Amino acid sequence: MRAQEPSARKSTSPKSEPGGQGRGVQIVLMLLVVGAVVAVLLFAAAQRTNIARLVRSWHDVREEVLLMASGGFGVAAIWAAWRYTVQPREHAAMAAAEEAGFAQVADLAPMLIWTSGPDGLWTFANRRWCEFTGVSQADALGEGWLAAVHPDDRARCLATMREAVGNGTAGSAEYRLRHASGDYRWVLDSAAPRTDDAGSCVGLIGSVLDITDRRAGEQTVREALAHHQDMLRRENLLLRELDHRVRNNLAGLLGLISLYERTRRDGPELGHAIRGKVRAMKEVHDLLSRGRGKPIELLSIVNKLAAEFVPPGRADAVRVSGPSVEVPGPQAAALAMILQELFTNSRKHGVMRSAAGTLAIQWSQHDAEASADPAAGRAFRLVWREHGAGPVARADDSGRVGLRLIEGLAGSELRGSSSFEFGESSFICTLDLTLESPSPEPIAPTV
Repeated sequence: MRAQEPSARKSTSPKSEPGGQGRGVQIVLMLLVVGAVVAVLLFAAAQRTNIARLVRSWHDVREEVLLMASGGFGVAAIWAAWRYTVQPREHAAMAAAEEAGFAQVADLAPMLIWTSGPDGLWTFANRRWCEFTGVSQADALGEGWLAAVHPDDRARCLATMREAVGNGTAGSAEYRLRHASGDYRWVLDSAAPRTDDAGSCVGLIGSVLDITDRRAGEQTVREALAHHQDMLRRENLLLRELDHRVRNNLAGLLGLISLYERTRRDGPELGHAIRGKVRAMKEVHDLLSRGRGKPIELLSIVNKLAAEFVPPGRADAVRVSGPSVEVPGPQAAALAMILQELFTNSRKHGVMRSAAGTLAIQWSQHDAEASADPAAGRAFRLVWREHGAGPVARADDSGRVGLRLIEGLAGSELRGSSSFEFGESSFICTLDLTLESPSPEPIAPTV
């Protein structure tokens, strides 16, 4: 409960005057003296004489003076009797009537209302409070109302109420109040001090408002704001990742163009080679887009490129096997260009140029060799094996451009190495690579 400024609200209870009896005696004596003085003045006025004559005539008028003084004493006695007997009873009756009227009005109010005495104990709970909690008014008085408060909130509510009534300050608290249905509802309890004519706190008056729906709405807003902030954070990560990927792809394309230019290939052949790499990058980009930036399954990359580059009617000659391996986006493009180069080489010089022979693509991930440091990455091996199509042509100097490209991509982007074996009727390419550890959460925003 948060303390506020003391209230100026006055209580209807009668004012307490511990020293009233002493003051009453003083008033009676003062009235006696005043009565005597008034009697002398009246006598002097009646005689129209000076003080000396008044003194000489005292013997003649002493009976009248004593009579007038006794009359003043009677008035004082009547006033004292009314002040200390009749008036308190009238105040008490007025206070009782006002309390009864307040109870009737409070019972008609739609809010939950209560009052307490100077000790903090409840003296009243309106009908709406009793209906809301299912607790009778008799049971709610004193500290009985605490039975309807959640056990975890009781000590706090009692302590804040005692602090408010002790300091004579207003305040409020939010706590859980048991509904008649048995469910707990969040409420806002606001209390203000009741004061007497002297400004002393004689208790509290409070109102209780059900704020369960408001708190639920606030929680929804907080969750929506947190989700929005998370979306912005993910969007920023995605933009940075996209910028990095575009830069790498452009740098790779420029390197490819330079590499092919040094082989002195003519325009159509150069265009065909570059077009194949761009198509491979496009397939990877499509997979990344559908996955909202998440790492791509290696099997998806292989199947996508096989469907694109394996000649019609030779799909059955391709055998693919290996565990589930996720390839991060930046490395997926490099691995896709290596596989595209191997498919292209097979169509020109290997088993894909004829109707015989098989192609096996196998991979494994060496988890046991992986470092505990995520930056060290994951050891990964991919083996490309062509067999059974007769002698496999060896690439001449001009044809080794693709192999040099594979070696370069494996060494730089994929942090590994490559090796090639040419047999009488076989060709094997072994890639020992290091894949980056996957991000603990997707980079792209989700809705």
